[in-house]
Amino acid sequence: SVSDSSWYRLWLEQFVRAHGVVIVKSKVYLARVKKRGSALWREAQQIMFRLLLEPSFRIYVLDPDMVNLGPNDLRCWLQDDLKEMGKNGWLKDLQKLGVEIAPKTVSHYLAASVNVGFAETKPAFEHIAQHLRAVHPMDAL
Repeated sequence: SVSDSSWYRLWLEQFVRAHGVVIVKSKVYLARVKKRGSALWREAQQIMFRLLLEPSFRIYVLDPDMVNLGPNDLRCWLQDDLKEMGKNGWLKDLQKLGVEIAPKTVSHYLAASVNVGFAETKPAFEHIAQHLRAVHPMDAL
């Protein structure tokens, strides 16, 4: 639950291990992403950062208000081995909402990558750390 303070660290460690994400871009989703500090705002920043690090990261955006962007379409995209769907529109929506990658986003991602063993080599660590501006106190433990 996002009301529990440990949700973000758990979500982030799972996200670091993931090969892709599915986003349900409803009107409610966009309203929540717009709220600075909300769970979806933080998750959106992490996804944006992951795309910066790994442009081939798979992202599928479902939109319940659009034709051909529903759950049955996701099945087709996966069966057709499409690497992304709706990513550019989602990124444009985030830009309109003023969502940007905050410095602590990078710090949190690096810490989670170290915790799950994904930044154990110098090149892997530096690939992420090159974007680091400051270490968030939560990540220094």
